[in-house]
Amino acid sequence: FAKISRAANEGDVEAMAGMGEAYYFENQFVERNLTKAAEWWEKAANKGQSKAAYNVGIMYEKGEGVPQNKIKSAKYYKIAAEGGHVPAYLTNGYNHSWGKGVIKNDNEAFKWFKKASDEGIATAHYRLAHCYMDGQGVDRNTTKAVELHKQAVFKGEQRSVLCLEIYFREQKEHKSALVWNLIGCTIDGETIDLSPYREIYKLSQEEIDEATELAQQLFEKIKFE
Repeated sequence: FAKISRAANEGDVEAMAGMGEAYYFENQFVERNLTKAAEWWEKAANKGQSKAAYNVGIMYEKGEGVPQNKIKSAKYYKIAAEGGHVPAYLTNGYNHSWGKGVIKNDNEAFKWFKKASDEGIATAHYRLAHCYMDGQGVDRNTTKAVELHKQAVFKGEQRSVLCLEIYFREQKEHKSALVWNLIGCTIDGETIDLSPYREIYKLSQEEIDEATELAQQLFEKIKFE
């Protein structure tokens, strides 16, 4: 610990980040001290250490070891994201989407949601799908939105199941809507009422059987976290 402490005090960025971790997680050499953890991570963040920036962004967001400050939190999340720290991509997208600590900017939100989605993050697929579905920060493209919702579902993002059911119902594609309704009910352990599909949407028993078989096949591909 003495060696890393000396290096940090001499300006070594990685040592500064290490000091932050030592004080945050506690070890045999130091007691946990959130104030000192934030102090060291902030020093490292201001020198461009992306993981430290992300960590101190969380601390400012929660008010851990520092006064809660959404603007500073957003500042450090941005440093982390621009430094390539993948978990910060999604957070930076949310901040710009909601105007949390920054000016609301749909174009920036889309950019960061896409970067997170490109990394294979299920929640980012879900958020990016909404951008395409609603035309937020990008031209509306329902085909891409549906594709992204499906990618999200197969990685365990359950909210996309309902989005797909609603979308196909609005498009009057009732057999597809039934497929996603069946998947949702299977996830929730519920029994579906098929009468509206027979009586209102006029699906034949053959179509219902086909939808049931497809729903089962798709359900087996979903990777739950």
